[in-house]
Amino acid sequence: MKVKLWCMIARHDISAYLLIVFGFGWLFYIVGALVISGHPEREPWLFLFQTPGAAMALIGGLVVRHARGGKAEVNAGWKQYLQWKQPWWLYVIAVALLPILAFGAMLIKGDQGTVVAEMWQKTGWSTLLLLPVIFVAQLPSSPLLEEYGWRGFLQQRLQAKYTALVSALIVGTLWGIHHVPVVVVTNGSILVTVMGGVIVSVLFAWLLNTSKGSMLLVVLFHASLNVAMMIAPKGYVFYILVAVTGLFISKYFGYKDLAKVQRVVLEGKSHD
Repeated sequence: MKVKLWCMIARHDISAYLLIVFGFGWLFYIVGALVISGHPEREPWLFLFQTPGAAMALIGGLVVRHARGGKAEVNAGWKQYLQWKQPWWLYVIAVALLPILAFGAMLIKGDQGTVVAEMWQKTGWSTLLLLPVIFVAQLPSSPLLEEYGWRGFLQQRLQAKYTALVSALIVGTLWGIHHVPVVVVTNGSILVTVMGGVIVSVLFAWLLNTSKGSMLLVVLFHASLNVAMMIAPKGYVFYILVAVTGLFISKYFGYKDLAKVQRVVLEGKSHD
């Protein structure tokens, strides 16, 4: 019975991953939403449910990789985090691009209501010195908990079936939808969250493929996204700037691979 289950997961790896991520991940998110609903003073408790919900992406990636190829494939996924020998400019982009675009959005729309704006009013220019600290603090959270699954498995698995751009659009849509319960309970915009996930995922895919599969860069980029979300004003301006950047990348590097090298693929015998 156990062997049959692993074989079924291996054959339907994409569906199995999504079942784990949404089935168990949303369970944590929805319970958290019910606990917090109508009690704004409990919002700080959200991380108690959000963290295990996000971790389902990591667990899902580990489960399907183990089903597909055992310990060897699981380790192959982890080894992508050790691909640190990359051009220096990729590190600059991974760390700084999104915060710079977020500051641009702040200049265009204004800085009212953002986390960084509130910090700026209290500490002035010293706020900039806090951003690297915030960046490092973000690394153990959603970047490490989510990316082994979303970009470490699903993006690469889909790229064996579709172009890099189409794969990124699919991953971005699912990634955005996965966050919907958290967005609802925090009174965010579902449309902005899903569209934002789609747009940013193009840049994630470009970094992944240009670096020939470096998950280290992907994790750094995710942490920089979290920082950028503290800087950017609410609304579409930030994502419009990101979309323009994504369009340039798609045009220059090509939608097929989103890189000047062949896209990274995770082959399989999936029936999905």
